[in-house]
Amino acid sequence: MENKLSAARKMANLFLDNPFLRKFMPYPENFPEVIYKYRNWRDETHQKLLTHNELYMSPAKFFNDPYDLKIYKNFLSLDTPEKIRKYIDTAMKKHADWIKREKKNPIAQRKILESRVSNILKYQVRSEVIEDIYNNDNFGTACFSKEWKSILMWAHYSDNHKGYCLGFDEARMRISGLFGKGGNVTYTSDYPNISPFESDYNAQVIRTFIKSDLWKYENEYRFMNIYFDSGGAEYNSPKRIIKFPDNFIKEILLGASMPEKDRDMLIGIGKERKISVFQVEKVPFAFELDRHQVV
Repeated sequence: MENKLSAARKMANLFLDNPFLRKFMPYPENFPEVIYKYRNWRDETHQKLLTHNELYMSPAKFFNDPYDLKIYKNFLSLDTPEKIRKYIDTAMKKHADWIKREKKNPIAQRKILESRVSNILKYQVRSEVIEDIYNNDNFGTACFSKEWKSILMWAHYSDNHKGYCLGFDEARMRISGLFGKGGNVTYTSDYPNISPFESDYNAQVIRTFIKSDLWKYENEYRFMNIYFDSGGAEYNSPKRIIKFPDNFIKEILLGASMPEKDRDMLIGIGKERKISVFQVEKVPFAFELDRHQVV
């Protein structure tokens, strides 16, 4: 399987390296060609995105949205004896291999589960605590925007327009496999109802790629990486730092209020690495941003 994936990625990169062939490469609907990461140039760790080609895959506990990646399975929906019995039967089948491997008594394990779900509210709270710990240790997320000219994004994530923004080649990042599953965030006013019978992976996809529409100004695209196959990853684990090739970066954008010293430094990096550099600026008499190329 790994050899097939490697061959497919090599073929995809042949298309990506050729401007003519790239036009004929199939693209997922509504996926952008370039995705943007807003950063604070005064922060050394933020600088490493450009200077060291290092991208950090963050656990959910560092996100500013208290609901981000914290949409839980709704065990309160198990509101009849029939649903509870079905859930217990499903859970026992799901964990049958673990029960056998750990030499547990299936009857005893079933009784433990029956006792826990007898108080469904307590079971809900317990599952949320366990899920938070599991998600923080085993999943990493990298967030981008599909646009570079968001006044709010520059203000919130790029040091009040004094920072910078990098434009990444979405297809190269997604096809590389370095960052896990990539896709657009869907915004909704309705809180998603994740069934207790939903698979853990599907539940994680839902909680990763669905957010409140209060955040739709971010116009977000994100990647989700999985670490449980490698024994998990603490927030400071080197596993969470992804090193990527130079050609993943397509653009450097300089904030409208970036100090001249920082501006000159980034222009120098752009020239040295042959990356297009753009100066972002306010549009006169309009609440808009524009840009012009300086390298």
